[in-house]
Formats: sequence, C-alpha cells, structure tokens
Amino acid sequence: MVSDNNLKRIDWIDAAKGLLILLVVVGHNIQFGSGSLMLENKDYFNNAVFQFIYSFHMPAFALLSGYLMKFSVERDHFLLKKIRGVLVPAVVWSMLVSLYLICLSLYYGSFSQAVVTDAVVKLLTYLWFLRAYMFSAAVIWFVHRYLKDSVAAYLAVLAVLLVLPDWLNTETWKFTYVFYVSGYLWNVHQVPKRISNFQKHKIITSVILALLFIVLFQFYNADSFVYTTGMTIRSVEQAGTDLYRFLIGFIGSGMVLWLVYITYDRIPETVKRAFLYLGRISLSIYITDVIITDFFMPGLTYGFHLNYAVVLAQTVIMLAVCIAADYLIGRIPVARRLLLGGR
Repeated sequence: MVSDNNLKRIDWIDAAKGLLILLVVVGHNIQFGSGSLMLENKDYFNNAVFQFIYSFHMPAFALLSGYLMKFSVERDHFLLKKIRGVLVPAVVWSMLVSLYLICLSLYYGSFSQAVVTDAVVKLLTYLWFLRAYMFSAAVIWFVHRYLKDSVAAYLAVLAVLLVLPDWLNTETWKFTYVFYVSGYLWNVHQVPKRISNFQKHKIITSVILALLFIVLFQFYNADSFVYTTGMTIRSVEQAGTDLYRFLIGFIGSGMVLWLVYITYDRIPETVKRAFLYLGRISLSIYITDVIITDFFMPGLTYGFHLNYAVVLAQTVIMLAVCIAADYLIGRIPVARRLLLGGR
C-alpha cells in the first residue's frame, strides 16, 4: 500500500498490492455494506470469507512495504520523506474526519462530551495502517542507522511492545510491526536469492503453502482478530493467540504472494494492467474506501443482508469511486501532497 515512488517499480509487487487492496475493499463491504445486523452484532467476525481475507491481507501489505523499505532507508531525509508521504496524509484526513464529526453534531444539536472524545480518538487513530507504517519505518531507520540492523534489537522492541497495554489502536502497530520488519530483513539478507530450490519446485511449494494455510485456517475464529483480543500478553492463552495470528499471517501472506509471483507472467495483459494500476494507487483507494465505508456505507445499506453478489457489485462501484477520487485529488498539487503524500 505504501511505497517510494522514486524507486524503480517492481511489477509483480504492484500487482500483488492491487490484489490485496481489492480484498481490502471486499472485506470492508462485507463488514459495512451487509446491513445493520451484520454491523451492530459484529457478525462479520464469524464470516468465513471475512476471516480468510483478514488472516493475511494486512500482513502481506506490511511484508511488501517492509521489503521495499530496504531500497530507501539509506537515502537522505528518509524519515522526513516518510512523514510527508505517510504521516501527513494520516493526520490531515484525521483532522478532517474529527472536524466533520463535530460539525455534524452541532448541525443536529447533539454536541456533547462524547462527541469530543470520539473526535479526539479519531484524530489520534484514524487510518491506523499508515500510523503503523510510520512507527515501523521509524524503528527500522533507527536500528539500521545506529545498531546495524541488529535482529536482537528488533526482537527487543517487539518484546517491549507485547507487554505494553493496548491503547489507541496500538495493538495494530504491534501486529503489523512484525511483518514490516520481517519484510525488511528478508530483503536485507537477500533471502530471495537463496530460494532457487523453491522456484525449481513451484507446484510442490504452492501445494505445501496451501495445505499449511488450510490446516491453520481451521482454527481461525472471532478471537483471532487483533481487533477483538488485542496484542498485550496477559496470559499463556493470549501468547498462544498472538503466536497463531503471526503464523497464519506469514503462511497466508506467503501463499498469496508466492502465487502472484509465479503466475505473474502468465496473467492476461488486460488483467495484469488492471492489478498494476490498482496497486500503484492502493494508498488512495485505502483512504477513500475507509472514509466511505465508515461514514456513508452503513446508512446506504442499513436494511441489507449479506449477499456476495451485492458485495461484488459494491466492490466494483467502490473501486470506480476511489479511482475517480484519486484522479480529482491528483489534479490539485496541494491536495495531492496533503491528502495523498504527493503520490
């Protein structure tokens, strides 16, 4: 979802990001576009398709983002560029959302302390994936610059994170940190150059990954989501839950990314171009989709019930709206810098 535009594009990675952002939109539509009962009762946590998508889609994004970070971490003003490209859009959109909530409550005469609290929470947590990326980028920059990419240092940070209380969505930072750093270290240690044996046995590797994922997925339930049980280790059970979600995140990500990697050259050109385009504007799609699903989708689909044909139609419409928004914002330089980090 997040990458450095100044770097040479890696097409199969952009295509993988296109597939992943498509799954993000599908997942959000299941959650927010399937009626009030689904949303209010949080039944989406027990939906198999939703569970499948959420078992790996953000871990895979984080792995790719961490992998790409290796190419830019030594560049001048690395942190400053990340702040401009990642944190600024997150903060600006959060301010706009918070202001919207306050103005809406004033318009309807429902302004209260609860509204202010909600607005402040949104200001500090909205678009959590970008904040998690910024946190991981800062840690990677520091450990790379001052501790020579010490694995022990990265593990020490993780150990501290896992005992700190979850607060203001920091459980998502903890969860994705592992995948960001793993993707980065994968590139640092040139692991891709050491997997030639896997490439010689593509079918066997694919089958093994798929079987491992299928076995692990049998145990996925509502408690497996980082949103429901957090990431602070308070018991042996919590440690087991954290270990499981990391394991299935790696296996699921590996399965999907591997399949994209080995089939990329065989994908029809039209389909390939579509996924490349979605991948290259994935940040814009993510932001627009989150805002629409949060604030407008529930009202538009209040009386709906889960229907996958409807979810598919919603996904097509949502992608069209996101692409249009990206085009319009991109035509205004200031808006592009503030809202999309200059992308």
